[in-house]
Amino acid sequence: MVLRMASLTKREGSDNWYYRRTIPADVQRLLARLPKSQWPANWYKTHLSISLRTPDRAAAKAKAAEVAAGVERQ
Repeated sequence: MVLRMASLTKREGSDNWYYRRTIPADVQRLLARLPKSQWPANWYKTHLSISLRTPDRAAAKAKAAEVAAGVERQ
């Protein structure tokens, strides 16, 4: 099961960039069955949203690659 559609986004009121990735419906259903204590960090039912903790877009792109690799490992 591969996660899809990664993108860099900004939240309203924040200067920092966020890594956002949509979770496929079949994976969403599997995750929903887990106890809340086992849910992945930064999971919002249909997507993952992880702060890259930088307002610089170039730095965010570089960090997003590292975060994506970590998400795939998880």
